[in-house]
Amino acid sequence: MWKIFIIIFGVLFGIFMPKSIYENYTDTNREDSTYEEDSYVNSEDSTYEEYPYVNSEDGSYEDYPYPYPDPEYAAGRGNLKTYNNKDYDPTKTDWENYGDTGSIMEIADTDWALENAPVFHVETKEQLAGVVYYVNAVKGYNDSVELYLEADIDLDGLEWVPMGGWYRPDRYLEHTTFVGLIDGQNHIIKNMHIDTKYGGHCGFVGYSYSLQMKNITFEKAYVSGGTYVGIAGGEIYGSEDWINVNVSGMVGTPGPETGSIVGREAGINFRDCDATVVYKKENGRFGSIRYFSHRYQLIAETPVVEAFTLTYENGVITRDEVEGYDNLGWHIERDGSLLLDRAAEGELQLPAEYTYPDTSIWLEAYINGTYIRVSNIIEVP
Repeated sequence: MWKIFIIIFGVLFGIFMPKSIYENYTDTNREDSTYEEDSYVNSEDSTYEEYPYVNSEDGSYEDYPYPYPDPEYAAGRGNLKTYNNKDYDPTKTDWENYGDTGSIMEIADTDWALENAPVFHVETKEQLAGVVYYVNAVKGYNDSVELYLEADIDLDGLEWVPMGGWYRPDRYLEHTTFVGLIDGQNHIIKNMHIDTKYGGHCGFVGYSYSLQMKNITFEKAYVSGGTYVGIAGGEIYGSEDWINVNVSGMVGTPGPETGSIVGREAGINFRDCDATVVYKKENGRFGSIRYFSHRYQLIAETPVVEAFTLTYENGVITRDEVEGYDNLGWHIERDGSLLLDRAAEGELQLPAEYTYPDTSIWLEAYINGTYIRVSNIIEVP
């Protein structure tokens, strides 16, 4: 399937979060709905100034340090500097010359990163910044990385940037990638602030075509971008189980394909994961982003129609013929984890070699931008 990258350039509006949002935020003052359903109509009785957790007497920005309300910064420091940059430094990497490196190069322990690559056991924010540097500026496209957290990391006051998803301005859509494993070992990354202010790929990992993430918590995070936005990942492909990934925080005004954990993904199974993520609406109230990813939202909002009937006999599953469904395929999983997706167009029977014991099997078709179940479910003994 061809992937289409849509780059949306624009000016992002500032979103100012009171310091006490995490302490005072409850279901009683949250509009618990998806961002598509929320109204942006301004309300006379729900303005920001009247909201219960405003902690400033005069409403000055200084009392709202999170996220950073710097007008000059918010005015549009883009991700990509001009390619014909007269300040080009041949001693630096392309990412340093052309990319938005945020605070990374101010604190990155680059010597440590180069000495330890490609397996990183991170104990400090300086080492974590070094991993970002290595991924975005040094490693090859297909080179894999393993990142293990050995301690909680607090990124308060830093302008963080995604690992992967950056591309040179003279090489359109040639992304950097994070490929491999992130194991938080039950540690926490606190106060991560990312604002890409450009097309997207916004999250702790901006872009990956193969990534497993597990046992990690992002606490009090803020991420904002154009499209493909999530706290843990922006655009992630080729991944299956993500285990015990927990996020809390806020995203900027949601754009296309925004999720609480990952913006765009094609097949992640989120196991034992949790998310409490809000966004601020124009009327000053807050809405929830309830789905782990945009795909999960599409699945939840697209009704299942069991148009096909499957039967099981002597180890073989047989389907009937129904017109009007695109990209029909067999979906095979065990205990909630995907084992196999196999094309079913033109195949009226799933051979016994694929009807694995203790599996659930059904047909899926491409509907409303994702794959939806379109048959009954066969439970193979």
